[in-house]
Amino acid sequence: MYSKSKVLSREQAFDLLLKTREFSTGPKGYSGSMAKQVCAFQTILEQPDSVEAFVDLQWRSQVAGQLFALCGLYLKDRNRYDRLIHGYANDQREVTSYSGCIGRSRKASDLLTEVPERAKFMAAAKP
Repeated sequence: MYSKSKVLSREQAFDLLLKTREFSTGPKGYSGSMAKQVCAFQTILEQPDSVEAFVDLQWRSQVAGQLFALCGLYLKDRNRYDRLIHGYANDQREVTSYSGCIGRSRKASDLLTEVPERAKFMAAAKP
């Protein structure tokens, strides 16, 4: 878990989202600490090249990172998001998704309807 005091550089944040296998978009675990992926997402979101970073993540990352990329594009470039989201409609790849302390494996396609709300939550979250 990361706290507000744990500041990530752009490179650290990108690398974390590039390699993550968890689509953790809120408080996680019994402690309720914000997931480290949220801190990384916020770091990328604040960058002047955030759209390019999210596009790069969408092409290069694991499925969980691709979902974070879709969240970022939902907030920063809705046209690109609208074009890309359809490619995941039948995506059967499994990704671990957390809700509090409960983690479960879900198909990427099953998470698509949650992308807009998760994106807005992560953008406003206070780690």
